[in-house]
Amino acid sequence: MSIKKNSIYLLLSQIVVFVLSILVSIVVARILGPGNRGIYFLTITVNFMIVSFASCGICFTNTYLLSKRKQSLGEVNSASMIFALSIGLFFIVLYQLFGPYLHRNILADIDQGFILMAICLVPLSLYANYWESMLVGMGEFELLSKFNAATVAISAVGSILILLLFKWDLIGLMAWWMVSSLIITLIRIYLIKRRNGLCFSFNPKLMREMFSFGMKGHIGDIIWKLDTRLDMFIVNYFTGISGVGYYSLAVSLAEKIWFLPAPLRTAVVPIISGNCRKEAVDLTARANRHILFINGLIMLALLAFAPWGIVFFYGREYSPAVLPLMLLVPGIVFGRNVFSNYITGHLGKPQMATLLAFIASAIYLPMSFFMIKHYGINGAALTSSILYLLEYFMSFAYFRWETKTRFWDVLWMKRADFHDYKKLALQVINKKRQEVAGKISL
Repeated sequence: MSIKKNSIYLLLSQIVVFVLSILVSIVVARILGPGNRGIYFLTITVNFMIVSFASCGICFTNTYLLSKRKQSLGEVNSASMIFALSIGLFFIVLYQLFGPYLHRNILADIDQGFILMAICLVPLSLYANYWESMLVGMGEFELLSKFNAATVAISAVGSILILLLFKWDLIGLMAWWMVSSLIITLIRIYLIKRRNGLCFSFNPKLMREMFSFGMKGHIGDIIWKLDTRLDMFIVNYFTGISGVGYYSLAVSLAEKIWFLPAPLRTAVVPIISGNCRKEAVDLTARANRHILFINGLIMLALLAFAPWGIVFFYGREYSPAVLPLMLLVPGIVFGRNVFSNYITGHLGKPQMATLLAFIASAIYLPMSFFMIKHYGINGAALTSSILYLLEYFMSFAYFRWETKTRFWDVLWMKRADFHDYKKLALQVINKKRQEVAGKISL
C-alpha cells in the first residue's frame, strides 16, 4: 500500500472539493444573507451533531476490521446499514417527543420542517460515514477520491443552479440536500454491490463486537465534535441567527486549512494501524510534521486574505466575520492531529483518546459559555482556538510518553521531508503524462 500513490488520488480530489466548496460558500452567503445562512448552517449542524453523537464509533470499527482483515466487506456493510437505519429511526421518534421544547430554546427562529428534514437524513449521513470508513479500511483510496470529487461536484452544481437559476432560496437548497443525499446513497450501495459486499444478514455477535470496540473511542469523538459545534447553538442563544451567519462563515473558512493535508491524514490511517510499532511511530511523526507545515502555510494565506477577502467575495455585510476568522486559524492549524490515529488504531487504546477529549472539554465548555455571553462571536472563536491547542498538545504529550520520540522529530520539518514534495509532484506529472499518452494512442 503506497502512501504517495494514495495521497495523489486524494489530493487531486481534494483540490476539486476545495474549489467547489469555496464557490458554493460565496454563492450561498450572497444569496441567503447572514440570517438565512445562519438557519442553513444550524440545520446542517443538527444533522452533523446527531450523526457524531449516535454513530457509536462504527467508523473506527469498520476501518479496524477491514484493515486487519478480520471480517468480510459484506458482513461489515450489512451491520453498518442496520446501525444507520436503527439509529436514524430512533432520533426521528425522539424529535417528535422533544422537538417543541428545543424550538423554544436553542433552536429558536428555525422552522421545524427544516430540522425534521435534517433528522430524516441522519440514516443516510451515518451510512455515508460508515461507507467511507470501509473504503479506508480496504485501502480503496482511488475510488474514494473520485467518488468524493464527483459527489461534491453534483451537490455544488445543484446548489448553484437552485440559487442562481431557479432562485428557490433556502427551501430549494434544503430540498436539494435531501434529493442529492438519497441519490448519492443509492450510488454508494451500488458500488458496494460491485465489490460483492452487498449481503443482508443480521449477525448479533458481530454487531455487539463492533459496538463494544467502537464505543471505547466514540465517547471521546462525541466530546470533540460536540465541542467544535455546540458553540453555534450558544452563539444563536446569545447573539441571534445573524450572529450564527457571521460565525459559521468564519468557521467554514478557517476549516479550509484542513483540506489540503486531509489526503495525507486519510492515507496513513490504515498503515499506522497495521504496521509494526517502529514504522507506525516513524510514520505518525513524519505525517505530523508535514501536516503542521502545510497547515501553517495555509494559515498565513488566510490571515492575509481575511481583512479584504471576506468583504470582496462575500460582501460588506459579512465584515463581522473577519476578526473571528483571524482568532480561529491559529488553533485550527493544530486540529485533527494524527496522534489520535496512533493511540486508537495502533495501540488499540480508544479509551485514552476519550479521556483526553473529556479533560479538554471540561476546560472548554464553561470558558466557551462565559466568553460567548460577554464577547459574542469573537469569544466563541478564541475559545475554539484554545480547544484545538489543548487537544493537540495533550495528545502529543501522550504520544511522546508512549514512544519516547524526540520533541523535534515530531514538530520540526527535516531536509528529507522537503524531497517528498518534489517526488510527489513528479509522480503527479508522470501520471498525467501517462493519461495523455493513453488518450493519444487511442
